[in-house]
Amino acid sequence: MDALDDNAALRQRGVQSLNQHVKDAPLSSLAIAVAAGFIVGGGFKNRAGLAVLGLVGRIAIQNFASNFLSAVMAGSNRDRAANGAGAAHASSSNEG
Repeated sequence: MDALDDNAALRQRGVQSLNQHVKDAPLSSLAIAVAAGFIVGGGFKNRAGLAVLGLVGRIAIQNFASNFLSAVMAGSNRDRAANGAGAAHASSSNEG
């Protein structure tokens, strides 16, 4: 029965995580749901569907790349600030 309990707990955590994602980013969640429905519904089987999929995919990739680079730069700046503050603290403690 432990395996069933573990599976139920894992499923519950997954549902909570999904609910939190939908609350945090409702528009991206909607976009993911629409894209999944489009693909499962066979919207990519004709030229118009492929064109729409290509356009939306291109926009999604651009947004992802932009967000990724912003996060990397923010993390880099945060690391630099933390290292700079640490170096300043270390040099002042060595002087005394």
